[in-house]
Amino acid sequence: MAEINYYADIAMNSSDIQMNKNELQLPVIDNEATAPSSPVEGQMYFDTTAGDKTMYFYNGTAWIEMDGSGSGVATIVGGDGIDAVKAGTVVTLDSTASLSTSAGSFVDFTGSTLTAATGAIAITGDLSATGTPSGATFLRGDNVWATPAGSYTSWTLGATTGPDNEILDGDDVDIVGTSGIATSIATVGAKSTVTIDLSDTAVTPGSYTYASLTVDQQGRLTAASSGTAPVTYTLPVSAGGGNSAVVTLDASSGTDSTVTFNGTTGQIAISESTGNNGSITVGLPNDVVIAGDLTVSGGDITLGGTGRIQGIDTVSAGTDAASKAYVDALVTGGLTFKDGFNAGSGAIDGGGNLTTGATRVAISVGDYYVVTTSGSFYGSVSLDDGDSVICKQDAAVGTSDINDWVIVQSDEGVSQFSSGNSISASTGQAITSQTASVGSVSVQSFAYDGGTNVGHVPTGGSGTTFLRGDGNWVTPTNTGITSISATTNGGALGASNTLTVNGQLTLAWAGNTGSYVRGDGSLATFPTIPQGDITEVQSATATAQRGIKVTSPAGPIPVVGLDIIGQTNLASAPATDDELIIYDTSAATNKAVTIANLASAIQGNNGYATTITAWGGTTTHNLGTFDVNVQLYDNTTKETIYADIDRTTTNAIVVDGNGAVPTGGVRVLVSKIS
Repeated sequence: MAEINYYADIAMNSSDIQMNKNELQLPVIDNEATAPSSPVEGQMYFDTTAGDKTMYFYNGTAWIEMDGSGSGVATIVGGDGIDAVKAGTVVTLDSTASLSTSAGSFVDFTGSTLTAATGAIAITGDLSATGTPSGATFLRGDNVWATPAGSYTSWTLGATTGPDNEILDGDDVDIVGTSGIATSIATVGAKSTVTIDLSDTAVTPGSYTYASLTVDQQGRLTAASSGTAPVTYTLPVSAGGGNSAVVTLDASSGTDSTVTFNGTTGQIAISESTGNNGSITVGLPNDVVIAGDLTVSGGDITLGGTGRIQGIDTVSAGTDAASKAYVDALVTGGLTFKDGFNAGSGAIDGGGNLTTGATRVAISVGDYYVVTTSGSFYGSVSLDDGDSVICKQDAAVGTSDINDWVIVQSDEGVSQFSSGNSISASTGQAITSQTASVGSVSVQSFAYDGGTNVGHVPTGGSGTTFLRGDGNWVTPTNTGITSISATTNGGALGASNTLTVNGQLTLAWAGNTGSYVRGDGSLATFPTIPQGDITEVQSATATAQRGIKVTSPAGPIPVVGLDIIGQTNLASAPATDDELIIYDTSAATNKAVTIANLASAIQGNNGYATTITAWGGTTTHNLGTFDVNVQLYDNTTKETIYADIDRTTTNAIVVDGNGAVPTGGVRVLVSKIS
């Protein structure tokens, strides 16, 4: 018979285990380091502490050892007046045939003799000792209860490491020094004193300079000696030759080392502040000479004061810088827009003054200014917004006058307006100039006069006239359609096919009440279909269609229902491929479902299975309830096992146990109880 394997503790909680005279194999009694609290009579435990390792049972008042070492009763021997007789495992105690006492006996019969024939007798024993018996008194040799003089129990000796030790009466305690520690004891009268000192080392007491020290594992100096003074260094800066500086590594003893920083003419300039905390400055000289190209990446070249770039080569690429002469040659006679200005005050919009004051700006040929505020230019010529002035000759600061400018007024009229034609009727242009003119120009628009010519719509139209292609307004002569001929697939649509003047077309159809228009457009006779009311509804008789029951089949309103109980019951369990009707919510339609698929869905919503290889982990079943049944079995032997099951949440359990998990793991089966 297979075993039931428990991987968890069994708590009986006031229930008993009845073995029915069967063996309890390989048991382990309760292992405890201390005696269990609140014991009951008959309870047992094994003391696991070092130095004990003994079984105990509780007799109702105290824990009793069951070590088998002989500390209990091993032999029963009869004394005076007692016979001990062993028969098998039973020892019988009985009185001797006769017993007499004498003075000084522990039990005194006052001179009488006890014999077997005496019968029942009451014996009273009394020590007849003086004093008071107690837990602190002992029976002295003179039959007196007394406390021994100088009584001693014990004391406990402890140290930083190691277990505490109980010192009993008569024990010795030695205080022993280790490496570097010396101990001594001196007794004066009844008092003994233990002295603990550090042992002397080989180091000579004294003061050491620039010392070399040796320290052992305990932190003691084991060797010491004076050393030599260390070498010190300074790093002063001094002047070198022209455009150079020197840094010296100056040692308090020995050889010095120097480093010289040299500049280069026209490229690197060296300067210094001398001394131990001196500095060396590396920079560019005032006049830098570069033999090759100078490339500046990501930055600007800024010239301060009156600096300028000289000796620019011939301009060839679009990114080359240009000299002033090159630019002057390009812009000579050209216009350079400068800014807007106030014609009355001369104030330039961007700052400065163009016409007024001793500091009015210098001007150059081609400077172009536009009037943004109207006024009198140099107090002589009235300029409006949009007028402009162009410098025709240079003038220094504060010297310009009106004669240095060409004035361009934007509202002086047309200076030239011409057209390719000068005619009095429309041609290909709707609007043309009447004449070629300078100054005032006359523009004329012509009416459309027919043909390909263009022009505006001429006058003379009305609600009943239309513009004809020859440019005239006329009333159309064709006022309506007088007739129309209609056919359908080659056949006449009707006999009266006249479209009247008011636009209404009257059609006479060629078909009759028994005709209809087919999809191809032709006429056909309407087909004959069964006519009349439904007189009866019948249920299907085919085996695959049975289950519908019809009541009142002759109407007028038949009642149709699903007949379930009227069908023949299955003689056995349904086959896995038998089908039921189910509503598919995802597709919003009725479908057939097999018994196998339905059972799988029910099992998936009500059960869960997995394999665990370690105790204490969380198993998530997602069944949504604490009402689950959990079974475990050894995944190798397939035998049922028992362990601790905790239902931590409605969707998870924890399986825990003692000892190692079976080699093949534990199979966990979770079933939802509905």
